[in-house]
Amino acid sequence: MREIARHAQVAAICDTDGATLAAASRLYPGARVYRRYADLIEDGALEAVAICVPDHQHAPIALSSLAAGLHCFCQKPMATTIDDVRRMSRAAGNATELRTQVSLDGLAHARATQVIGAIREGALGDVLELHAWTDRPGSYWDALGDPPAATRPTSFDWEQWLGETEYEGAYRPWSSPGQWRGWRALGTGALGDMGTHNCALAFAALGVTAPASAEGRWGASEPDRYPPWSRLRFVLQTKDRGDIPMQWYDGGPRPPLRLFGQIRRDENGCVIVGTRGRCYLPGSLNRYAYFLPSRRFATLRLPPLREMLGTIPDWLRACSTGAATSFPFDGIAANISEVMLYGNAATAGPQMTSVAGR
Repeated sequence: MREIARHAQVAAICDTDGATLAAASRLYPGARVYRRYADLIEDGALEAVAICVPDHQHAPIALSSLAAGLHCFCQKPMATTIDDVRRMSRAAGNATELRTQVSLDGLAHARATQVIGAIREGALGDVLELHAWTDRPGSYWDALGDPPAATRPTSFDWEQWLGETEYEGAYRPWSSPGQWRGWRALGTGALGDMGTHNCALAFAALGVTAPASAEGRWGASEPDRYPPWSRLRFVLQTKDRGDIPMQWYDGGPRPPLRLFGQIRRDENGCVIVGTRGRCYLPGSLNRYAYFLPSRRFATLRLPPLREMLGTIPDWLRACSTGAATSFPFDGIAANISEVMLYGNAATAGPQMTSVAGR
């Protein structure tokens, strides 16, 4: 919201937590306040809506906003189901006068464009496979679940927060972000939370369009929870490179140390393996890239920097000028979301289940 205020007027604010809403209102005392997103969308004086709420509410708010003729920004991943991702993508494609954007922040900076350019120009040769991983769950949310709260805060509108999800459990203290991510009805697990970030540069560089399959192993969990760990093998379809396999690790499993040479293996990241070498992208926002082995790439010259606006300034510029956004609902963000959600579909079945892609 503070980033939006640097470029546009914060005209209205909506939150299901009254305490959070009051704090935001103190920052922007001129903004109208709402407890129901439907009321905000019906405000009548808005031009654009930013959706920065838990995953399960992304699609309902985005689809309602687009139907009301509002430009729409949405946090990643786009939705909790593949069907909703496709509905959002179709709605954005049909609303040609509206501008949509997904918060793929790891692609919205100059360094990312350099690395993508180098890989597309053949620095790694033919790409053989990807490895991507995260320390979540466990480090950020409790993989075993948190206990129900004894009392519900009077300021928290639990029913509005749940919306139309299938979650039927008791109230839990989810006003602090994170714990809802481990529930299938509410979040998208480690894949949706961090896979979306960690794989974004690799997917953009390689032109990943859709998952062909996903299978693997994972830890036992309740049916309504994501597993405490998983090790998955995807086959990814690409625009012009054929199918590329990807190994995914979360909640404990990690890729082999031989991939990293003398560089420390981060708790999150991605490695692109090619016939000429590897590109190691530590962390989740692609601010750093190591081409390995380092001696082989000592003279590698990256393409010139191409400055990029952050996702919110880029979106607001597009809303004002009619220009295209970098990461619209019907672009790479939808492809990334579908891959991650296919992985989640695999872990909902028996071990070694194979989930066919589109």
